Amino acid sequence: MRQSVMQGLELSELKPEHMRNIHDRLTFTWRERASYDIAKELYPFARNMIIPDIAFQLGEFQPKRPRKDLLVDILLFLRRDQESNLEEPLRQNLRMGITMMIKDRGENKTFQIVDWDSRKSLFGEKDHSDVPSGIELLALGKVAIVDRLHAGILSYLSGLHFIYIDNVYGKLTKTLTTAVEGREECALWERADNLFDAVQKALVYLKKLDNTRTVGLG
Repeated sequence: MRQSVMQGLELSELKPEHMRNIHDRLTFTWRERASYDIAKELYPFARNMIIPDIAFQLGEFQPKRPRKDLLVDILLFLRRDQESNLEEPLRQNLRMGITMMIKDRGENKTFQIVDWDSRKSLFGEKDHSDVPSGIELLALGKVAIVDRLHAGILSYLSGLHFIYIDNVYGKLTKTLTTAVEGREECALWERADNLFDAVQKALVYLKKLDNTRTVGLG
């Protein structure tokens, strides 16, 4: 980091006499309070600020519901890389594991497992940075379980209820907590300790949703 700062400010080295001038020219932004607290110690010569993840600046979106034949009760938006917090045996038999979690509760709910690249097979979308198709993907389920930060943020911006599982270093909890710091607790998301806990929370949410609809019809 220091090397990058020196290159950016066109300095061959960081001397004490440079520090006063650098503070007004250099700003670091952090989306997590933990990172911000560390940065104040490591980079006292810079202005350090807490800023919610830049994706929140995209603003509100109207959820776009996909074709009815694609809709499911639970959408599981799960990563498959080294940041995944799922245990290896479960990852190897993910679909079977989720099926058993649902059936053990005596429920008969449909589900779909996706990641960002699922947009190509489902919608023919090849651009991984395309936001509308990302929102359409998240809207496949009545409730979403996510372990990707920006899947959670897009759900929030679209008014979609989601349950999140942290990745291996707690990125989602740290970032989402910082984003709503000082405000009322967000009703659109819930934290789950693991995938089993997330599925149970999703089933509870779906039961409440069904009860609400039944009351509405009555």
